[in-house]
Amino acid sequence: MSNLVCSFNTDKRYLGNICSKGHQYLDTGKCLRSIKGGHCIECKKERARTPAYKAKARITLKNWKERQGPEYKRKEAEKKRFKRANDFNERMRSRLHKANTKALKADCVSNPVKPSHIKAIWNKFNYCCAYCGTHENDLKNKLEIEHVICFKRNGPHTPSNIVPSCTECNSLKRANLFETWYPKQTFFSKERYQKIKDHQSTAQLPPVQLDLVDVFKQSIYGVA
Repeated sequence: MSNLVCSFNTDKRYLGNICSKGHQYLDTGKCLRSIKGGHCIECKKERARTPAYKAKARITLKNWKERQGPEYKRKEAEKKRFKRANDFNERMRSRLHKANTKALKADCVSNPVKPSHIKAIWNKFNYCCAYCGTHENDLKNKLEIEHVICFKRNGPHTPSNIVPSCTECNSLKRANLFETWYPKQTFFSKERYQKIKDHQSTAQLPPVQLDLVDVFKQSIYGVA
């Protein structure tokens, strides 16, 4: 029993009489209550899950923020900017949203690409530029999302068409074909070239191409 009694923070909670709802703490026959106010912990949790309590909490938080003044808002904005710049998921989420918008405007195939996909690709290339091989720690800016086949050439917005690239390589490549542009560069590497080609080969056919395959089968073999 002593172990059960000491399994909670005795500075903030204690075992008291059973509440009206009969909440019992670990078959001790007593109710776990908070020292400040003496309220039942389980009842407090149930109240916190009600819509009325959540609405009241939101209003209270909003009023508290307004009392803090413009200085608080400035600090919160700085925290959000810092998180977007340094948190991988936040940074990639905004970049992927922009890339998806561009793909849709260019009428390219666009499959859902998540920050987890990008992280897996970055790990696959060891957080190095897929073209020149420079590690992200040695770059002035973070690695960028590079589409091997660009949107101007109807490249898909899919994980298999995305590789990490430094700012310099991304700006040099532009809308050039990867197969013709990369071998002409001074930093060309056969290993990296093959690695990019292998990464591209992991793609399944986009829906548009799958439709064309079905049409081809039907016209040649009479079956879809």
